[in-house]
Amino acid sequence: MRPLRETRLGALMPISTRSVAATLAVPLIALALSANFGFYTVSGMLAVLVGAVLVVAACLLPARYLYASPKLATAALYLLPLLTVAYLIWLTIHEGNPLKVQIEAPLAAVGAVVVLLAYLSKVRTPYMLHGLLIGVGVLLTGATVLVPQLLFGVPEDPALSLRVQLGLLGSMVVMYLAWLSFLAQVGGVRRELPDRSVSRTGGEAAPTSGHRTSASGALVPRRGWWLRWVILLIAGTTVRALAIVGSPAPIIDVNSWLQNAPRFLLQGQNPYATDYPSPYGTERAARFHINDAPNPRPPTYPPLTVLTGLPAILLGLDARWMNVLAEVAAAVLLLLAGFRRGRGDLGLLASALYLSLPKSAFMIEQAWFEPQLAALLGLALVAAPRRRWLAGVALGGVLAGKQYALALLPSLVMGLRRTPRVLWIGFAVAAVVIVPFFGWSPPDFLQIVVAGHLNRPVVYHALTLAALLKNALGLTVPSVALWALAAVALGMLAWKTPPHEKRGTGLWLASALLVLCLCHTQGFPNYYYLALYLLLIGVTQDGEEG
Repeated sequence: MRPLRETRLGALMPISTRSVAATLAVPLIALALSANFGFYTVSGMLAVLVGAVLVVAACLLPARYLYASPKLATAALYLLPLLTVAYLIWLTIHEGNPLKVQIEAPLAAVGAVVVLLAYLSKVRTPYMLHGLLIGVGVLLTGATVLVPQLLFGVPEDPALSLRVQLGLLGSMVVMYLAWLSFLAQVGGVRRELPDRSVSRTGGEAAPTSGHRTSASGALVPRRGWWLRWVILLIAGTTVRALAIVGSPAPIIDVNSWLQNAPRFLLQGQNPYATDYPSPYGTERAARFHINDAPNPRPPTYPPLTVLTGLPAILLGLDARWMNVLAEVAAAVLLLLAGFRRGRGDLGLLASALYLSLPKSAFMIEQAWFEPQLAALLGLALVAAPRRRWLAGVALGGVLAGKQYALALLPSLVMGLRRTPRVLWIGFAVAAVVIVPFFGWSPPDFLQIVVAGHLNRPVVYHALTLAALLKNALGLTVPSVALWALAAVALGMLAWKTPPHEKRGTGLWLASALLVLCLCHTQGFPNYYYLALYLLLIGVTQDGEEG
């Protein structure tokens, strides 16, 4: 363990370049998914590429550590909030919609006043990651507060649409103000010394707590930070819940699968050998300018999505409520990941940041399955290696939940190589979930889960290398070349993945998923949303930080 360095502001911990790179990649990728910064534009594609290169390079190159000076850590604290205020002022000046100006101008004024008061009050921090994570939270919530959160909605019910939009706007404003308020209490942590007993030889025994802490103790959030986290939890959950209320019938085949597959199973029908009602080719689809051809059996997911939707369907609810529940669980697991590594402060900030991601409502509306994968991966990474059965079951759920989990498998195997029982349990659980559906009708299962995806053409309105080269330079790259690049990069990342007990495997898993997204024939927001979660849990688990 590298020693702490004392300053007049407190002890400075060694900061890994991996954690800094991952934290900087979060706003690059998150804003690339936002309609006002990127989202299938060349600038969005470049932002994703830069963020991915930062993280992959940090995971492949030898680890380096730095002791950030108080001035540098404080500069990191103020930089992104200042950029957010400047962006809101720019929007106020150039905005053509008077209604938006009436919202943007006060937000810019409040941000400017808070930053100025914090500076005049000499608010400082010795912790670089505190400054970066708080700054990212202010940036993501402030810069996207007026970005439309839902794609479809209910235009035939103006009153409901207005209530939902006001609820979303109010929740986003609350999150922005909550993040700004962190500037008033940057030092909202305390150092909790480890509980040590004296051995018979006169030396100190190992800490008796179950958490991994440094010799100087764990950093634990104070009451003020907990209050802010609760506010962000409520606001973030509200945003996700309003996505279901405000868009009960999104025009996407994934939602048709999520709602109907559990129903077919309850009726004794094979979900992989049944025709589904398509949202495409309808009057509603034409109203939203969706021209996709209807497909009664679209390519879709492995069987876990069928099983996890059963509780909601049995209760007569929208199956997407399981995704909202999974989002809350994923956020809590981020919090626990920090405490398990002796950095409850980082766990709280990372959890709050996940709750504040600007694309969360869109994720819930579109019925994408990544929130449940995030919760399962978070559970696996927090439970291993102490609770191996629990970690193995969660890992099995990941493998039975989405096809691209295979790209994460090499790094997972290397990261859990000291606890092979977790891997074997995971493989067994995945087999128990998948085999019955496969045996029900192998040709139908393989067509829906495998062949349908492999036969998809290259999509150029996506966040991929192929789309970037095509849109920016007019170059068409063979898919086989990109798949070869992905195979090499995934192999190198797996080779470099450390044991999970040492530094956690979150950053390496995030890097593997980012490589797959960039080299895939299609790269959509849901893929990168899960990568953001893995980046955040990787920051909380980066070993030398705690």
